[in-house]
Amino acid sequence: RAAVSAALLAAAFLGSNTLRYDSDKELGGKPIKEVSNEIVYDNWAVTWGRDFEDRETAVQVGNDYGYVGVGVGLEDRATSTNVGFGKAQVSVSTDESDIEGGVGVSYGAYGVRVDRDFDDAQTAVEVVARGVESGTNIDFSDRDYGQRVKVRDVEVAVRHDFDDVQDPSTDDDEELATEVFVGWRSVSVAVGADVNDTEYAVSVGTLGRQFSVLRDFDERETDFQGNWGDGWQLVLNGDFPDDDPDGSPGIFGQVGFGRLGKVYAQIGAGVGDDGVPQGSAEVETSSVGVGVDFIDDGGDRLFLYSITVGKFTYVWESEILPDNILVPDFAAILGIEDISEIASDILGVTVPST
Repeated sequence: RAAVSAALLAAAFLGSNTLRYDSDKELGGKPIKEVSNEIVYDNWAVTWGRDFEDRETAVQVGNDYGYVGVGVGLEDRATSTNVGFGKAQVSVSTDESDIEGGVGVSYGAYGVRVDRDFDDAQTAVEVVARGVESGTNIDFSDRDYGQRVKVRDVEVAVRHDFDDVQDPSTDDDEELATEVFVGWRSVSVAVGADVNDTEYAVSVGTLGRQFSVLRDFDERETDFQGNWGDGWQLVLNGDFPDDDPDGSPGIFGQVGFGRLGKVYAQIGAGVGDDGVPQGSAEVETSSVGVGVDFIDDGGDRLFLYSITVGKFTYVWESEILPDNILVPDFAAILGIEDISEIASDILGVTVPST
């Protein structure tokens, strides 16, 4: 299957069975669900974005000395305002449909931020004073509690989600059920675990060196990142079809190595849960950088692009809907009914059938 000629591929692309397009799909056939852009020149930045599904629009303009940002969401009747000038910053956000809001005020080394979600019974408070920081998160609805305290060079943070332990199907790859962080000056240790989801993580740092690894056993995913010396970085990521027949059948591998800000390269490739190819590439030098991502992120298909030349940077981030555009169905082109066959036949590894 791997040795498919260009003629066969061209014929497959023209076949209706391998083209993922339906104008009656989500958002009336529009291919882009969410998009954001950022332009940076020196210390100036302009950011704007649009969520077409929730009808949200956000814009922010400013530099190191002052900025103004405004966001409005018509679907959820949400608003956000961020204003900063000199040492002073003020931020206010509201969400009428979710009955939540937040207010933050800071000046120099002092600040406070309070967020409250009334229908989910969740409260978050962040307080910063000279040399002292404290953050508290209480979520009675999800039974998720966290506390972070930093006094000068010492920092301790603990968080535990009781419901995540009882329900491993929460589909949350960003947070583990239990997380603990301890730091002192340049030394830090962080550990995390989600026992029922068989997911564990550990990170150790000292004297400019930082090494982190995360392993999810039932989802067959491993992520490693190491940083040392003057900007050196090594990235190794691998994700194979889940052990659970109802889990993710996607495949993705990524490797990156080099010296950040000097010469760095990173590349990744695979096939998403939807049968569409996914890929990632990044090249960075001291004056030029280019990055492209077309990946499946937990069922969301993301397309990202960035370019940096000297002091100028442009970033495009979007969530697209493959069913609304002419994207080849890679699995169908190769005649594969089960995506896990790609790993078995092409990569030479045995994976559970879905």
